[in-house]
Amino acid sequence: MNRNAHMIGSLSPLLEGEEKLLTPIYGTLVQKKRRWSGYFGLTGYHLLIALLGENGQAVQWSTRVPLEMRNVTVKKGLLPLQYHIRMEFCEGEAGHIVASKKVLGLENQGKNLKGFLEFLQARSG
Repeated sequence: MNRNAHMIGSLSPLLEGEEKLLTPIYGTLVQKKRRWSGYFGLTGYHLLIALLGENGQAVQWSTRVPLEMRNVTVKKGLLPLQYHIRMEFCEGEAGHIVASKKVLGLENQGKNLKGFLEFLQARSG
């Protein structure tokens, strides 16, 4: 299975009703001192997260997070084409995703990342 199909296949089960998957990306979730690689997607009202296991194939954990945010901060990373996305939700812990514009096997990563960032920034307070 190619990587793009794996990403879509990992996020699609999280959709409910008539929701559509918008701008799926590959990135790293950073919380405290832990890092988890995975796929992130958006619907009109939720952030979808599918974190991968150490082998990078099987989904180990997935969830839907309501997009009720106070603030979104996007900063360019030290590495070229890398972005740090910090989301402060109205409830619960803040989220920090590190994503690159280019990912091997994901041709639409750059375009999807741009749409992902624009959508989040438009939704933030």
